Amino acid sequence: MKRFDIINYLIRVNNYKSFLEIGTQEHINLSNIIIDKKVSVDPDPEVNADFILPSDDFFKQNRDKFDIIFVDGLHHADFVYRDMINSLKILNPGGCIVVHDVIPYSFESQLIPLEKTLETGSGIWNGDVWKGWVKLRTERQDLNMKVVNTDHGCGIIHPTKHGNGDYLKSYNNGYYEYNRDLVSSSLNLISPDEFLSLFDKPISKSYYYI
Repeated sequence: MKRFDIINYLIRVNNYKSFLEIGTQEHINLSNIIIDKKVSVDPDPEVNADFILPSDDFFKQNRDKFDIIFVDGLHHADFVYRDMINSLKILNPGGCIVVHDVIPYSFESQLIPLEKTLETGSGIWNGDVWKGWVKLRTERQDLNMKVVNTDHGCGIIHPTKHGNGDYLKSYNNGYYEYNRDLVSSSLNLISPDEFLSLFDKPISKSYYYI
C-alpha cells in the first residue's frame, strides 16, 4: 500500500473534493491522486508546482480550505511540525491530514541535515519527521493520530473530541533521542488492514481545529 492508495481511499470514503500537497517533488504522488481539485506547493521551480514557494509562505498568503492535505515537504522536525499545525488551521470539517516518512528506516536515515545521511552511505532519508509527529501527540488531546505501517510511515491526523485523541503523555522525558523501539512504540502504528477497517466510514464533521 502506497501513500496515494491511502489518500485515494480516504477521498472515496469521505467524498472529499479538494486536496493540498506540501512537497510535490517529482509528482509521484500528485499524479496518482483522483479528486476534483488539486493544489501543490514546493519551493523548487523545477517541479512545476502551483505555488513555487516555501510552505510557511504559502500558509501566510493562503485563504482556501481543503478536505485532505498531504504533508511531504522538508523532512526536518520543526518544519513538519509547523506544516501540521498550519494544515489543521485550513482543514475543512471532517477533513484529515496525511504525513509521509513518519517511520525512520534507521538511525542513519533520520539524521539532519540530509548530507549527514548521505555521508553514512545510506540510500534512504526520512529525516526526523518522527520528532514532529511525536511532539504533536504529546501536546494535543483532541487529535486522532495513527501511522499506517507502510511506505515509510503514513501518518493520519483528524480532529476529535478533546480527551478522545491519541494523546501521548511524554517521550523519553522530553529528550528526543533516537531509539528504534521507543520511536516505534510512540508513533501509534497500525497495519494497512487496520487502516482499511478503521477508516471505512466518513470522519465526523463535528470536530475541527479553529
